[in-house]
Amino acid sequence: MSDSQSTLRDLIEHGGRLTSDELVFRFEPVLVCLAELHARGLAYGAVSSDTLIFGSDETLRLASSTPHPTATPQDDVLAMGTVLYEALTGRPPFPAPTEDTGAGTVVPPRTPALPALERRYPSALRTVVSRAQSPLPSRHPDAQALLADLRVALGAGPDPTESNSRAGFSRRWQLRERAVPALAVCGVAVALVLGFATLRRSPDAVWLEGQVLPQLQDHIESGNLHEATRLYETAANRMPESVQLEALAPAIFASVRVISRPAGAVLDTRRVADQQGWTTLGETPLTTRLPRVELVLRFQLGGHETVERTLTEHIRPGGSSEPLEVEVELSRLP
Repeated sequence: MSDSQSTLRDLIEHGGRLTSDELVFRFEPVLVCLAELHARGLAYGAVSSDTLIFGSDETLRLASSTPHPTATPQDDVLAMGTVLYEALTGRPPFPAPTEDTGAGTVVPPRTPALPALERRYPSALRTVVSRAQSPLPSRHPDAQALLADLRVALGAGPDPTESNSRAGFSRRWQLRERAVPALAVCGVAVALVLGFATLRRSPDAVWLEGQVLPQLQDHIESGNLHEATRLYETAANRMPESVQLEALAPAIFASVRVISRPAGAVLDTRRVADQQGWTTLGETPLTTRLPRVELVLRFQLGGHETVERTLTEHIRPGGSSEPLEVEVELSRLP
């Protein structure tokens, strides 16, 4: 984690608080990432106000942290309930730990509800936060369930595609336009957990986790996708089966469907920043993965004029999982 990145703990210690209307916008990327892990039966195991960092878009994300090998999804939920309480009130929900679960998370003997005197919190929200801190089996089973309850409690709907009736959540819908980078940035933390679950501690794994993933995170967050692409390709050539790298791919590459009329054109590509070094991708039509940098596409077909087209519309990730479609008309030579 960069020294310049502020944490939720920094906000709380400086007297800051989050309003109930901010919770979904701020916490949704974190809960989505935890849900990705929980769906695989894994857990982050280190959720706290110290490991939640503010991104440039003011949402919270998971810091890269060594995962706890014995943590469970419900340990993450308990920790999230504690963090939500702290974010709202500026203080922990209980004074001291009383039981160690073995995952670095503590369970109080009795979890206090949000103070009744703070009536600015909706009762439905108090119920959700209390349930997240409840003893098993009453606690939410995973982050997806917690996020769904949080959306309903605050009027955002159980699913992000549902209409939002509260004007206070208007900024949250910006996440739909940057859904891919939100997942991919938190993908560094997710990738570390996946890596611990699937890779042996080989020299390549140590190099990937200790050098490549932190550098990729820095490049992605700073928008330096040229360097991110080069580093990713170097690492992927060395570790082609890495699920950790694949978790970051949507932030660095875009799926593009290329069509020419007539079909059968040889498609070459190069970066605009590079004046030479064409790479042949194949014949149209084809679907391929291209780096999110400014590119030139070259179409060559016998008896037709060669066409070069600059491609920029794939650079900014969108909310759709469908490939971007690029189509060109090739004119016959006189």
